[in-house]
Amino acid sequence: MAKVLGQVLDNMKTCLERTYQILKEKKIPSGFEIQVAIYRNYNSDASKLFQVSPFSNNADDLVNFLKGVQAEGGLGNEAV
Repeated sequence: MAKVLGQVLDNMKTCLERTYQILKEKKIPSGFEIQVAIYRNYNSDASKLFQVSPFSNNADDLVNFLKGVQAEGGLGNEAV
């Protein structure tokens, strides 16, 4: 799972940067915001079972949130 989180970090930054660029080129001023949610298996600590980032249109904010996330828990496929 840790490898997947690294891929999410890379893809999130690329996706947000491209979206921002397209909106800028199309002169769409309203922009967008994204929130990232993390869900873990039930054997994780209750405070870590479900975590969310603030809504943001800044790739760095969301990437920084994801950098603080670590894969943990897991007793099978209950959070798949």
